[in-house]
Amino acid sequence: MTEIVTLSRGGVSIDIPLLAESGTPLFSGDYGKPNASIRDGGGTVYPRVQDQWSQSLNYTLLGRINDYGTTHDLADLIGSADSGDSITLTHDLPEYDSPVEVVPSAGSDQAITLSYPPGKREFVEVSLNLSRVGNAVANVSQSATTPRTTGTGPVQISVGGTTIDLPNTDFSIERSVGRPKDVVRRTQATTYPNYIAKQKPVTDLFTLSFQTLDGIPSTFTSIVNAVFQTPLGRDGIGLDFNGLFGLGEIRVMPTGSAPFRQVRQAGNRSVVVPTFEFTRVFG
Repeated sequence: MTEIVTLSRGGVSIDIPLLAESGTPLFSGDYGKPNASIRDGGGTVYPRVQDQWSQSLNYTLLGRINDYGTTHDLADLIGSADSGDSITLTHDLPEYDSPVEVVPSAGSDQAITLSYPPGKREFVEVSLNLSRVGNAVANVSQSATTPRTTGTGPVQISVGGTTIDLPNTDFSIERSVGRPKDVVRRTQATTYPNYIAKQKPVTDLFTLSFQTLDGIPSTFTSIVNAVFQTPLGRDGIGLDFNGLFGLGEIRVMPTGSAPFRQVRQAGNRSVVVPTFEFTRVFG
């Protein structure tokens, strides 16, 4: 029997079947007392302790969703903040309380990771990190929305007047969403801490991966030349999925110290494995 957890806020309710490879932990809860003080001074044989603040409880769950639209709804739920409201987590697991109030893992830019593997239509693996809270405060309203459309590609990158088609053989993406500027603040009033949503940018990261593809070196070179030849100013890059995975066009920028990476594997001179990493930007 497949266990199902439900996340809901306002009029949105999303079911996540807990499914993963055999032996993989599907749902875990990590309890802690991060604000307890164990003092190493005072002359006693053993340290004195002071514990008066809220405790922590962080959930990690793994699941699979067989519908692209539902995964986009889930990403938008995690990326949004509605007047500081928390999310209700409901399940039938007897070892944990239910329902409980949770928020995307505070301070993390990867509260949720959605993996869209190649060759499996309407099949998405979900990794989600949540923190239990006692109260949600702050007057913040941010609505994250995923551009959607129908189609089968190709995925295109547009820079200035240049548009480059990406090969769609063995093409996969990984999307990570988080609210790294939000905070969870200790309190003495409730068992679990307060959650404070901030009117700050959300992290929405896309990693594109390929396998053995004819012509990918020239495609990769074209993208590198188009993206890095001149500064992009405020324009960014257009990443248009043209309906692949149910996604539309998104404005992005390369991120990190190595957003474009190409690897030639040992033992096979024809194998080149490129990876592109983009973060979603305003536009």
